[in-house]
Amino acid sequence: MPQLDELARELQPKFPLIKALVNGLKDRGPATWLHKYTHGGAAQLVRRTTGWNEAEVMLILLRADMFAILAAAHETVVVTNAKLAVYAFSRRDDLGTEGFDRFGFGPVPEQPHSLPPPLIDGCGVPFSSAIGAALHER
Repeated sequence: MPQLDELARELQPKFPLIKALVNGLKDRGPATWLHKYTHGGAAQLVRRTTGWNEAEVMLILLRADMFAILAAAHETVVVTNAKLAVYAFSRRDDLGTEGFDRFGFGPVPEQPHSLPPPLIDGCGVPFSSAIGAALHER
């Protein structure tokens, strides 16, 4: 499975603004928190004794919301759903504004309100159909 930085680099021709994420994922870049957020680490172990303050909890929830909205936005490419697209992209903008207002993220660049169509129609013939066809040919 490709790494996030590899996937992001491949998306640059279609979505140039993702270059900020690509650069942020480089060694000690501003997006390296994603690794600790995903895999835990010493920071979480230390928090067991000291606890989290309100701003840290809000930041974690904001990041979790952004990941959920990212998944919803991706779904608008898989299945056409105009209502979901309106919700996902406007909510993404709201979360970006909230991150900027609360934590100084940004400024938030202008973002597209739809994703490009998939490069191929799905993943091709389902595996079971391909196997069945190959067996039938014998």
